Amino acid sequence: MKCRVYDGLLIMTISLKIIVTDLSSQDCQFTKTKDDTALRVVYQGNLYLEGCANCCKRWFITFNGAECSGPLPIDAVLWIRNKDEDNHRPGFIEGYCNNIHKGKIRVGINIGNCAGYGNSNGNTGWNSVSRLIIEENPNTCLQGSPGLPGRNGVNGHNGLPGRDGRDGAKGEKGVAGTPGSRGEKGERGSSGTDTDHRNWKQCAWKNYDGRDIGMIKDCQIIKTKDDTALRAVYQGNFHLGGCGSCCKRWFITFNGAECSAPLPIDAVLWIGNTGENNHRPGFIEGYCNNIHKGKIRVGINIGNCAGYGNSNGNTGWNSVSRLIVEEVPRSQ
Repeated sequence: MKCRVYDGLLIMTISLKIIVTDLSSQDCQFTKTKDDTALRVVYQGNLYLEGCANCCKRWFITFNGAECSGPLPIDAVLWIRNKDEDNHRPGFIEGYCNNIHKGKIRVGINIGNCAGYGNSNGNTGWNSVSRLIIEENPNTCLQGSPGLPGRNGVNGHNGLPGRDGRDGAKGEKGVAGTPGSRGEKGERGSSGTDTDHRNWKQCAWKNYDGRDIGMIKDCQIIKTKDDTALRAVYQGNFHLGGCGSCCKRWFITFNGAECSAPLPIDAVLWIGNTGENNHRPGFIEGYCNNIHKGKIRVGINIGNCAGYGNSNGNTGWNSVSRLIVEEVPRSQ
């Protein structure tokens, strides 16, 4: 089956490519235009395990066959305890990768075994569209402020005025000349200033965190304007274990406070039985307004759900977790 590929330009980015397909695995060729930029990659599609117990599969992004090393791999893992827990669930993987040369880059979504686990029956794509989105972004370094204007030079002396000449007689209209040759092509203009950079930050880490209440990790970004919004993304594994009819909540904070414009950015996980501690990829995303410019610490936190007591929540397992923060114009 042929894939439908869309190419276009996204505001405040260099280039964007989306591949949409109903195949279970796929790669997508992207032409990167510069060496000093990063690639943002998103995979969205269904993924699940079946016919196995205490088994784990890993989905990961590759660039020309190699995983990202700047800063860490872009991946997600799924672990199930029992054979009958083959829920077909939507999966989402997102991350930025630096240090990729310009030119043709084949970006792929792959499946493999988790560290410490043997092979098992993993499945990718089911009864829905899967997609890879690839976007080339300028790096996170902002341009410096313009330098001060130079001083004006000293004015020269005025010359002596010349004498007026006499008016000549009006001449007859001459014959039109032949068209001149075409001029040489002008030099390319300098790049505009509005799209030279995007103000974004990615913090990635790989470790397990077993705390039930508190901040897991934060990531500092310097917000440049008061009238912009912050887009915050958390991607990583989270799960509940050892409890029944229990619930945990993961949420984003900005300098220690949750978003109030318009509403908090959060996700909750509830399980019914003590054996349902499947380790699943989690994804939280939202936009927050009314945040002042300056240093902003954006954090991923865990806590209790409203109406529920404390329980055994877990964040990060056998894969990379990441916070992505981006300053964007306000919505309409």
